[in-house]
Amino acid sequence: MKSKILKVKSDLKNLGAIRKFLISFLEQKNVKKEIIASLALALTELCENLIKYGYKEKKGDIKIQVIATNKNIKINILDKGEPFDISNYKPPDIKQNLKKGIGGKMGIKIIKLMCDKIIYNTNRGINKTTLVKYK
Repeated sequence: MKSKILKVKSDLKNLGAIRKFLISFLEQKNVKKEIIASLALALTELCENLIKYGYKEKKGDIKIQVIATNKNIKINILDKGEPFDISNYKPPDIKQNLKKGIGGKMGIKIIKLMCDKIIYNTNRGINKTTLVKYK
């Protein structure tokens, strides 16, 4: 098992650094490009939502740990923003939104499509979301 940790401030300017961190680590582990692309998209979407809606106007830290095993890739995202259990969230119906003229709202749906499993828990003000992709 190999892992690497990145800690950044909750600022949209850090999304590029988060993406580069993940891609670099997974390329070093010879992970398939399709898996890297899926996880990079999911992690970027999740962190963007976390920054915009979890931290809102306040600033805080986001800690990201990537773990690569022979069976899967796990990405742990820890934050102290507003709690939000993405694993139980049911995104709105896209067709209904389009009929109503409502765009966007695709981030969580994308995250769920790109990952095989999502785990969420919160303890003593620390939220932990784990994205899992099987190899």
